[in-house]
Amino acid sequence: MSQAAGGKGVGGADLAGIRALVIDDQDIIRDTVGRVLGSSDCEVEEAEDGRSALEALLQRDFDVVVVDLRMQGMDGLTFLSEALRIWPWLGVVIMSGYLDQEALQQAARLGVHSFVKKPIDWTTLVERVAQEAADKRQSLSRPAGVSLGSLQHKLGIFRKISTSAIESETLLGALRNLCMGLGEMFPAAVIGILSMETQEPVLVLYVVDPIGTACIREIEEHIRSRYRALSGRDLPEHIRIQTEGAACTDDGPQDLGSCLAVPVITGGQVEGLVTLAAGSGQAYSETDTPFLYHAANSLSTVLLAFRRIRQLAIRDGLTGLYNRRHLMEEMDRVWHTALRCEHPVGLAVVDVDNFKTVNDTYGHAVGDEVIKELSEIAMHTVRASDIIGRYGGDEFVIVLPGAATGDAVTFSKRLLKQVRTRTFCEGSHNLNITVSIGVASTSHQESLLGGSVELLGLADGAMYAAKRQGRDRICSWPPDLAAGDPDAAGSSPGVATGGRVPNPGRDTDRHRELVVSAFATMLEAREREVTWRMSSARSLARIMGRALSVTDDDLRDLTEGALLHDLGKVGIPDAILLKPSSLSREEMGVIRTHPEIGFRILRSFPFLEGVAQIVLSHQERFDGTGYPRKLKGQQICLGARIVAVIDAYDAMRSNRAYRQSLPLEAAVAEIQGGRGTQFDPDVVDVFMKCLPEVEQAGGWENPR
Repeated sequence: MSQAAGGKGVGGADLAGIRALVIDDQDIIRDTVGRVLGSSDCEVEEAEDGRSALEALLQRDFDVVVVDLRMQGMDGLTFLSEALRIWPWLGVVIMSGYLDQEALQQAARLGVHSFVKKPIDWTTLVERVAQEAADKRQSLSRPAGVSLGSLQHKLGIFRKISTSAIESETLLGALRNLCMGLGEMFPAAVIGILSMETQEPVLVLYVVDPIGTACIREIEEHIRSRYRALSGRDLPEHIRIQTEGAACTDDGPQDLGSCLAVPVITGGQVEGLVTLAAGSGQAYSETDTPFLYHAANSLSTVLLAFRRIRQLAIRDGLTGLYNRRHLMEEMDRVWHTALRCEHPVGLAVVDVDNFKTVNDTYGHAVGDEVIKELSEIAMHTVRASDIIGRYGGDEFVIVLPGAATGDAVTFSKRLLKQVRTRTFCEGSHNLNITVSIGVASTSHQESLLGGSVELLGLADGAMYAAKRQGRDRICSWPPDLAAGDPDAAGSSPGVATGGRVPNPGRDTDRHRELVVSAFATMLEAREREVTWRMSSARSLARIMGRALSVTDDDLRDLTEGALLHDLGKVGIPDAILLKPSSLSREEMGVIRTHPEIGFRILRSFPFLEGVAQIVLSHQERFDGTGYPRKLKGQQICLGARIVAVIDAYDAMRSNRAYRQSLPLEAAVAEIQGGRGTQFDPDVVDVFMKCLPEVEQAGGWENPR
């Protein structure tokens, strides 16, 4: 809407102080009418259709509307039938090139008798507007028949229910509060509020007095019909209907006497309806309709507030992309849909290379600009069905519904090329930025039972592998032939581009070595400082396994389980995994999910079942107070009982970012102190016998 400029008048009529709303879907006619009226000192606003005009009427006061009859969306007569229910005294001038007898009769039934034919005679138009404004003022000077006390009482209730609704924690709670408030103002057996604002449209029916089920169905049908007439669209057949208040029974009143439904308009669109239904006929007076429109206008304010709150809740403030929490929700939703429909899901994790250097060299403002520009590139590269979110500071996650591994790699190549050829902060700093991309897809398995978190962990690990291989490249999971593509991944046996998992029934030993190696690369890349620990864990496990006379097959499971026992940490956020200070209770809860994540990754490979069991149980305690399953004693597999001891000892004897290593005597005392509670007594006894060999293999006397 726009304000027309003042100037020299047309026809000599005085329009000073008159407020007019001009409604026409043709820009040139609307603007010309606005300029002509403005030149006679009329205050003019414009609307391109009936819905936008209704919204303007509810927000501001006008003396006259000048409206075309034929418009897209809500036409002129439909608009007038609604507008004159809100403001019966509103002046109306119809301008149209289609003033046939039927149109004149419909207008007359609405009490409208002022017309200007197109092409418009401007002098006639100005005179008609002046006359309609004068008639309005005269009608307002007559007694209204409504007491001032009644008006003030209802306005007070409006303020009360609007405030209560906005303070509600949920949209459903807000709608419920509005229904209850309206029940204090109007005679009604049922109050209905339809909201199309959210992804799941909802109709709340608040039953004030017991009513029959047939009557409820009639109200629902009236709401559907009214919404169709005002919006031009049909309601979804299976819209969520929330019935509250008194009971609806077959014994209750079945006849609907009166029903009054008005639109909720936001941004020129019908976003819902407010409906009053009563068992008696003529339950609502002429003054009830304008008040109900104002109630609907209050609801539009509430819906707008909830829309803004929702945007703040799901969007990242810098990029406008989904934030981490909502991204995870959407990722999980896509996962379950794909699982149900047996479609693949691809995932790409994108991380800016050397982003800390950019911040340290140019400042955080430039770093923010790089992030914003990268988000714009990604948004222009994804498909409409893809989902993109900011996962961390410089890390983005892109969910690719229906994408197998090859499709996800193809997408990532396009994105990599767009980033390589872009000059970031052009004109000021002219930076060349690269990214590392990790890719994973469900297409290499019938399903990944660990869910979306497991898939994210695989893609994230692949991204870290890309960084270790030199950055500015793509790595994908599962491992396969690198295909010699310099734009995809390096040829490391760890994580490389590919779209299938090897057949475990063919050359199993070679495949096992390749998978285990790839997982070790993922874990090493993810935790960054565990290379020595991983090698140490494998050596210690071999020492303990031989001392306990385990079979060759079990020894292989044990050494690989010790190597990969923390694999599930690929699914733990950096902010928690790499936090240098103590973890909160909530953060510890996240950390404690890593055995299950690792188990779900490994159990997808039948030849790693024994390793998966060790990974799942390595945080169990001998007395049954561990996690995740609170297993006790011999319920815990032997491999996990061994790993629990050597992992604890290795952790105590190694330096950490947040503490120095413990001397040998103190670490041994801790192990012996946990004998029979945290640790298997038999395993501790064997460990003590092997201590010299353990110390030599661990090499803890050397700083690392």
